[in-house]
Amino acid sequence: MRIHRSYIVNLDKIQEVNKNKVILDAETYLPLGDNYKEMFNEYLQNKYIGK
Repeated sequence: MRIHRSYIVNLDKIQEVNKNKVILDAETYLPLGDNYKEMFNEYLQNKYIGK
């Protein structure tokens, strides 16, 4: 899924989401772009909260 203009991530590799950052591991923090935030949050709600 695209999370930023410069980044596409494998959703299975995401460890944590913290404000405007997506954390893949201890050394990899990626920004969450404003244009992609709504779609990403909808995915999280459907996958984890909507179960």
